[in-house]
Formats: sequence, structure tokens, C-alpha cells
Amino acid sequence: MPLVKCPDCQKEISDQAPVCPGCGRPMQKSVTKVEDVNACGLMGKPGTFSHTMNVGCAALIIGIIIIFVLLGSLR
Repeated sequence: MPLVKCPDCQKEISDQAPVCPGCGRPMQKSVTKVEDVNACGLMGKPGTFSHTMNVGCAALIIGIIIIFVLLGSLR
């Protein structure tokens, strides 16, 4: 566990400490946000433009296939 300096009292404290034991200042933990690339897959992250476009293209292709199958069965 590395030591960091408290911004208020300059005392060295553990980076895991929720508050500075010297002055009581709350310490913010640096959070690194890592997105799971595998969760997005080929469709993109839900709610994004690429995801919307991929869903729309997939629906269009499936619709065209269904139309061809139905037209082929009428002959």
C-alpha cells in the first residue's frame, strides 16, 4: 500500500484510508473506470449510435430475408 500526502495537513497516509487520521479530511479514492469490451460485442454499447445502427441494419436484413422467403413460397 503506497503512501499519499493529505492535501490539507500534508501528513503521509495510506492510499486505502477513507479519511486522514491527522486532520479528518475525507480522502477521495481514484477510480479508474474500465469498460468491459466483451460486454459490447459486435453490436456496440447499448444506447450509442453504433448500437442503434447495428440493430436497425439487422432488422432490415431480417425483414428482407422474410420477404424473399414469403415471395418464394408463393410460386
